[in-house]
Parts: sequence; C-alpha cells; structure tokens
Amino acid sequence: MLALTEKLLSSAGGWQAMKAARALVQAGRVGEAAYEPPSLRGEVREGGKKYRAGLRIRSATDVENLCTCRESREWGKVCAHSLAVGLVVLAPPPGDSSLCETRVSADVASRASDVDTRASQSEASTGRWRLVSKENATAALHAILPPNFASAWERGQIMVVVEAETGGRRVLLDALADAELDERDLALAEQLPHGLNTVSGAEFLALLPILRGHPRITFGREKPARISPEKRRPRLLVKLSTEKVVISAERLPNELFLIADGEAWSLRGGEFSEVGAGLPASLTNALREPVRRGLELFALEWPLWREVVEIVLPAGMTPPEIGVAEPKFTLQLEGSLQHLRARLTARYGERPPFVPMTEPEKNFA
Repeated sequence: MLALTEKLLSSAGGWQAMKAARALVQAGRVGEAAYEPPSLRGEVREGGKKYRAGLRIRSATDVENLCTCRESREWGKVCAHSLAVGLVVLAPPPGDSSLCETRVSADVASRASDVDTRASQSEASTGRWRLVSKENATAALHAILPPNFASAWERGQIMVVVEAETGGRRVLLDALADAELDERDLALAEQLPHGLNTVSGAEFLALLPILRGHPRITFGREKPARISPEKRRPRLLVKLSTEKVVISAERLPNELFLIADGEAWSLRGGEFSEVGAGLPASLTNALREPVRRGLELFALEWPLWREVVEIVLPAGMTPPEIGVAEPKFTLQLEGSLQHLRARLTARYGERPPFVPMTEPEKNFA
C-alpha cells in the first residue's frame, strides 16, 4: 500500500496547486475525505459549487485526478480540490462550524454514529438554520423532484422543490424564518436554500451524494425516491465489425442513464444509483448510445472502463492486451534564429513516426 504524504501530493500537483489547496482547507471547504488505496475521494465546495474530488494513486509517478472541476476535465491537471482532500486526510481539522467531517477508511461508521453527540454538545449555526440532533429538530425538510423526471432531465432544467414541515403543516423553505435542523436537512438547506430551485443536469448529479440517506425525497409529493448506497455496474456489450468493435450499454427495463460533466448515474424504479465520476468521454458516450471504436483504441480503453462497468465480449474474442514499448523521439529543427520551427516525432518499434499526443490510435508498437 502506497502511503499518502504531503511530498507525494506536492509532486503530483506542484507548489501553486498545493498553496491553493491549503487555502481551501483553511477556509473549511473540504466537507468529506477518505483514502482507501489506491483511491482518495472527497467533496470540496468552492464558489457556490460542490466538486467530487480525489486521486487514483497507483504509484508515486502514476496519479490520476478524479475531480469533476473544469480544470481537471479539460486539462487533466491535478487540481487544488483533490490536493485539499489529501491534506485533510493527512491532518483532519478540529470540529467547527464548517461541519467538515473527515472519513478515513474504518473510521466511517464510528464518526457517523457520533454526529448527534457532537451536535448536542456544540450547536453549529449556518444563516437561518442551526444544527441540532435529530430529536431536537424543529422542522423536517422534504425534497420534491419533478413527477415526470425523465422529461425534466431531457430539457436540462430540473426543478427541485424544498418544503419544510413544522407545526403539522408544510411550507416552502423560503417561508421558514429560522429553524433547528438535523444534519441531513441542514446539508439539503445549504445546497438548495430556496423553496423553488432550478438546477442543471450536472448540478443535480452533484446533489445526489448529499441527498443519499435522506428519508424524505419524492417524485411529486407522493412517489418515494431513493439514492442507493450501492454503485451500479452497467454491462457493455461488444460486437466485432470489420476491424472495429461496436459497444452498446445494456439497459435494464425502464432504466435511464443520467450523464453530465463526466459523471454518470442510473435511474430505475424511483432509485438513483451512482455509476461513477470523472469518467472519460469515450465511456459516457457508450452509455448514451452505441459507439464504434478501433481495436487498438479499445485495447487502450479496456482496463480503464472495466473499473466501473462490466464488459461482455463476443464468443471467441479474448480480452485485449497492451504491451509496453519504449518510444524513440526525434526532434527536427528548421529555419533561422529569426524564425525557428521544431517538429517532435516518436517511433514505436517498426511503426512510422507520428507526432506525440495528437494521434492516440497510433500509440502502439
């Protein structure tokens, strides 16, 4: 097991990202953190958004960023959000009004059981609401999703209504002047502070982990909704087609895949199940509709995809294998001191040279 250290984090992200990460930790922006090798995962709030951040640490030199932020998705950089999660795992902050709770491996269950005790000893205040134990709460919040959720998802605008039940009646959250809420309701109120909240698909998926375990989520006011604690592993069916493969997702009856910004969930029978976050576009495309991939690209993607999905190969097809080859680089310089042109090419084995990073289908010996 590779030990998590500040040196490893700094090497992965650089000093500038580490500086920003320390600022996030000091501001109490890290709400949850866990390190179960090789995965480091957590949640970070910044600028009104909540990111699911973390790293997959295979070795000191093989670190993959899992954060859902734009910097990570578009540039592949190890961002400050993921580094902040690592810093909190290494040095959990003392309990304060940020309600930051660090979960590290086996400590999850014991820390969760202490929530009510901590709340009764020291109530935390957040705007109009105060955190108290479940027994002392003066209001109970209801999260109401659109009755025809599939249509709302297709439009990309999901209306989430939050009602507060107090004194035997239910009112919109805006009408609640102040209240004492338990931990789950306070988390809901912090994310959806109004009675009527319109969110995008990506914002809705980021909300689901926060709602996991909440007892009062419905489609409309009657049909129960549930966020499953278990992950869903979809089956991808592979068919051979003229030196290419056709990959399609096998859907269960009445199943809808919810995909936005590299995050994927499944909705079936009123239950939301997480597929994964920080997923490559090639995989999320395959979950949406059948895709065609070259055999070489499929061989490259196979080991990454099967971490979150089950891949079913046709009869007679063996799992693709990737061999490691050492590239030979050639740098060609042309021109003069006033105008210089450089061309860097790489060669694997006997294959023709190609420009690195621009032709992924040729990155094989």
